[in-house]
Amino acid sequence: MKKVGLGLLFIFVIGSSLGMLYGNFLNKFLPKKVQYEPVSYTESYIEFLRPEVDPELRSIIAKHVDKNCAEMNLAPELVISVIAKESSFVPWAVSRQNCIGLMQINPPHHKEKCEGYTRSQLFHIEHNVRIGCMILKEYLEMSKTPEEALGRYIGEQGALTYKKDILSMTVQLYQRRI
Repeated sequence: MKKVGLGLLFIFVIGSSLGMLYGNFLNKFLPKKVQYEPVSYTESYIEFLRPEVDPELRSIIAKHVDKNCAEMNLAPELVISVIAKESSFVPWAVSRQNCIGLMQINPPHHKEKCEGYTRSQLFHIEHNVRIGCMILKEYLEMSKTPEEALGRYIGEQGALTYKKDILSMTVQLYQRRI
């Protein structure tokens, strides 16, 4: 019985060693696996609109914009344009109406979306962009035009210049991609 156990152990050790040698051989001579990285223009959009934004901050914002836009089927160009106009990419921005963060969320008007978050948590890029994208998505779905949705988002249907600025910026960013 002990001989069988030692024999199996010997086979296991030899097999493992050969497997490691074979694996090392393959790793040296076969091409490395290529991982697909989706192309994102979002970081370059931020740099184009506000070159003074810190590269690390730019990267963090872009990551969360890309993630939420993919999940909610939103155009990153539109979300970046809203952020540029609403907060100039300043995560701690607070408006006179007490709207907060990158996407200028108004917690009293969006209680259900802000539920479970403290005021300070709503300044976090991850949460702010997510909630802002949820609000924008909701308004786009209930509106007949993007202009109407933006009017709802900024709280003023009459702010024609403001809405046109956002839409113009969106088109400008999209054109940089093509």
